[in-house]
Parts: sequence; structure tokens; C-alpha cells
Amino acid sequence: MEILISIYYLFSYFYFIIYKNQPLKLIPAIFFGTILILISFIDIKHQIIPNKIIIPSIIIGLIIQNLLFPNNWKEWIIFSGGVGLLFLLVSLVYPEGMGMGDVKLATFLGILLGKKVVVAIAIGFIMVGLFSIFLLIFKIKIGE
Repeated sequence: MEILISIYYLFSYFYFIIYKNQPLKLIPAIFFGTILILISFIDIKHQIIPNKIIIPSIIIGLIIQNLLFPNNWKEWIIFSGGVGLLFLLVSLVYPEGMGMGDVKLATFLGILLGKKVVVAIAIGFIMVGLFSIFLLIFKIKIGE
């Protein structure tokens, strides 16, 4: 995990400082990227997204975004809340497929991406659908 985070930091530095010349965007990129990598490793191993990581991350992420980009505060609130509510509805309808950790993670992504979260979620759903079709075609079972 440490190597992956180091590589991520290096690429982020080159992208935001060297290529884009937007040093303020490096701060949220480093924070959000680190949290997402950490959560990914924990979720893969334990199938849980710990509240003690995701809840403070949501709060800190919102503070970072609002301090660095104060004109976009409505966007962060609307899209993080909207995608969080969407995932909450899905988790209530289909609790076996999506848990509350996913709801909080979606909220975190809404803070990170703002209005771009709509495209990210759509791409995610399409990828899951294509993967599911692949599993059905080749009659592959996961988790049994």
C-alpha cells in the first residue's frame, strides 16, 4: 500500500504542479487519493469501510474543498448529499448488494468530484453491468 501511495503522490505532483500548474488542486488530490487507497485495501481485505476513517474524511474533505474553493461550496454539498441519498435508497431496496459503507463512500466521492460524480457513478454502474454480463456468459460464480 505504501508503494502505491508513493507512486500516486508522484503522479499527482507531476500532474497538478508540472503539467497543470494548479498547486491548490494538489492538496485535495493527495488527501482524497490517500483515503481512497486506504479504504480500498481495507475493503478488499475485510469487506468493510470503517466509520472511524470515512466519517472524519467526509468532514475534513468538505472543509478542505470549501477552504480552497469557497465559490463551489453549494456544488460540494448538493452533489455529495445527492449521491449519498441515491446510494442510501439503493441500499434500502437491496441491502445485500450495498451497505452503509458504500453510502458514505459515495458521499465522500461527491465531495471530491462535485458535479463530475454523476459521470463517475454512471461509468461505475456501466462497468459493473459489463462485468456481470461477462460473469453470466462464462457462468462464473463469485463468493460461493
